[in-house]
Amino acid sequence: MSYTMATDLNNILSKYKQGRREELIPLLQDIQEADGYISEEAIVRGGSHRGLSTTKIFGLATVYDQFRFVPAGKIHIKLCNGTTCFM
Repeated sequence: MSYTMATDLNNILSKYKQGRREELIPLLQDIQEADGYISEEAIVRGGSHRGLSTTKIFGLATVYDQFRFVPAGKIHIKLCNGTTCFM
């Protein structure tokens, strides 16, 4: 992790009060917006800031398909297999 990403993570964590579980999703959204993905370090530090285990944070984040755990590539391809797209 580069120095600027660590600084951004400190700034993001400082915006949220410690232990507030209801702000977990906005916290993860802010981290992903700043870094482009949610790193392992961000999950660990976010968990200690929130007072939650990393498995609970990772478990919650994996439910939502908006969160990424690896950096995204330059080109994004999305496929739709729904009925509307199929027609």
